[in-house]
Amino acid sequence: KPIAIFLGAWKESSVIGRTLSYAVRNLNFSNYRFFVGVYPNDPDTLRVVQEISRKDSRIIPCVKNLDGPTTKADNLNTLYAGLLEYEKRYGEFEVILVHDAEDFIHPNSLKLYNFLLGYKGYHAVQIPVIPIKSKLGKLFHRTYCDAFAEVHTKDMIVRQAMGTFIPFAGTGMGFHRRTFNYLEKFNYDLEVSKRKNIGVDDPFSQDYS
Repeated sequence: KPIAIFLGAWKESSVIGRTLSYAVRNLNFSNYRFFVGVYPNDPDTLRVVQEISRKDSRIIPCVKNLDGPTTKADNLNTLYAGLLEYEKRYGEFEVILVHDAEDFIHPNSLKLYNFLLGYKGYHAVQIPVIPIKSKLGKLFHRTYCDAFAEVHTKDMIVRQAMGTFIPFAGTGMGFHRRTFNYLEKFNYDLEVSKRKNIGVDDPFSQDYS
C-alpha cells in the first residue's frame, strides 16, 4: 500500500540528512514518500532536505509560508496540506506515518504498518520506540530514555494483551488514511457548530478546536 511519512524539522540540519539517507538506503519497502516540513528562516535544514530531494524524488520538502518555529501540530498541518496537494496529482495514500527528524526508522517497519493498517484493518498503530542514550545527556535525557524504555518494552505490551488503549508517542505512529478523513469531518462539523453558536462557550469544545 502507498505510505506517506511525515517528518517535521526545525533546526535539524545536523540530523535530518542522516535520517533520510539511512531510510532510503535501508527501508525494505518501495512504495513510500517522505514529506518533510521545513521553514523559510531555517536555511540550513532547508538546504539539506532540498539537496536530498533532488537526488531522490521520494523526498518532498513542504516549506511553511511563515517563519518558524511554530508547534509540531502546526508543522504537521503544513505536511498534511502538502499531502493533499500531492494526492490531487498522484492519488491517495493508504497509510500515514509520523516520525521525528532524528529517527532511525527500522528497515522492516513499513512492512509491519502495511500489514496491520493496509490489510488487518487497524485504524492506528504505535510501534515501540527505543531511545539511544547520548554521552552528553544527563538528568533530563536519561529520564526521558528510561520513561520510553518502561512504556515501550513493558506497558505497551501489557496494554495490547489486555485490549486496552495504547497512547501515542508522537513518533513511530501510523494511521490509516480513513482516520484522517474522519478527523477532517470532525473538524468541519466543529467549525459549523461554532458558526451556529452551538457549544462556543463549552471549554471542552474550545480545547478540541
